[in-house]
Amino acid sequence: MQVEKIIDASKLIKRDLILTNLDFNNSSEIIKELSLLLEKGDYVKDTFCQAVIKREKEFPTALLSKDVKVAIPHTDSEFVNKSAIAIAVLSKPIIFRQMDDPNQEINVDIVFLLAIKNSKQQLKVVQKMIELFQKPGLLLKMKTYKSPEKIQNILINNINN
Repeated sequence: MQVEKIIDASKLIKRDLILTNLDFNNSSEIIKELSLLLEKGDYVKDTFCQAVIKREKEFPTALLSKDVKVAIPHTDSEFVNKSAIAIAVLSKPIIFRQMDDPNQEINVDIVFLLAIKNSKQQLKVVQKMIELFQKPGLLLKMKTYKSPEKIQNILINNINN
């Protein structure tokens, strides 16, 4: 019996979709920057960014983790051409609202903007990312890395294992 791979990390996580040492004023700015990267690579439609910002207001995506706080903004698959994850490691935290308590604000250090074409896979990808964030020291390593290649490698190695 063959086990279906939930995420093929090498197809989703591309070096040119990883930005490091970024400085932004708010969550909308970083979502716009990452959306632009995805749009340039034809991963998403030009309506993707606004759909993500709208969804983030209704359904916040920041997660509390031990060392490093993350957000995983995303939207419906109708705005996606092909699946990818754009990543931003921020030089200073940006406020996002907490996923399980929208009244709480979290200072987020890393943003994973998900663009998932298959709507049935989206929840699985979100769950896999949350599982990944619980690996001790992983996010802390990502935060200290300045190289998109190192970030890509650590994610691919940890998702596929």
